[in-house]
Amino acid sequence: TLNRVSHRLALTDAGPALEKVLNLLLPRLLSRIGKNDDAKTSNRSNKRKAPSSPLTLSSSASVSELSALHDQINAMHESIHKKLIEMLTHTMKRVREDRNCQLPCVAILELLLPEEHRQQQQAETVEPNGLVVTANPFTINLSLAFLTLGVNRSSPSACSDLLPGLLTFLACLLLEGLPQKEGIFYSDNCVGISHI
Repeated sequence: TLNRVSHRLALTDAGPALEKVLNLLLPRLLSRIGKNDDAKTSNRSNKRKAPSSPLTLSSSASVSELSALHDQINAMHESIHKKLIEMLTHTMKRVREDRNCQLPCVAILELLLPEEHRQQQQAETVEPNGLVVTANPFTINLSLAFLTLGVNRSSPSACSDLLPGLLTFLACLLLEGLPQKEGIFYSDNCVGISHI
C-alpha cells in the first residue's frame, strides 16, 4: 500500500540504502501519479456522460446513486493523489539535501518516452517520426524535475547513456503538431532535421 511505501521512504537512511529504495520506488511513484490522474480524469468524464447514456444498473439504482458513487471514486483518487504528492515532495527534499544520492535517471527517462520508442529500441531501429509523448503531465513534470537533479549528479558515461533518450523525447515534443515533410519539421522559428 501507499502507507508502507511512504514509511519505507521515510525510514530509509541516506546513502546506498536510500539509492537502492529510490531505484525501485521512484519510477513506480512517478508512473502511479500519472495513472491516478488519468483515472481521475476518466471518472469525471464518465460522470458527465452517465445521465445521457443508457444505464446498465438494476432498476433500483438511480442517477443520484450513480453520482454518489462517482463522487466517492473521485474522493479516493484525490486522497491517493495527495499521498503521492506528499511522498514525492518528501523524496525531493531528501534528494536535494544529499548531493551524493544517485537517481535512477534511465528508468525515469523511460517513463517519458513513447511505448513505440521502447519497442523500436528493442528492435534496434529507433525512428522518432510519428512518435508522440503520451505520458501524463504530472508524470512528465515530476520526472523532469527529478531528471534535472539526477543528471547533475551522474557520471559523464551515465549522461552519455541518457543522451539518445533525451534527444528522442525532445524530438517527439518538437514534432508534435508541426507540419512534416520527409523527415523535416517546420515551425515559425526553426527548421530542423528530425533524425537527430
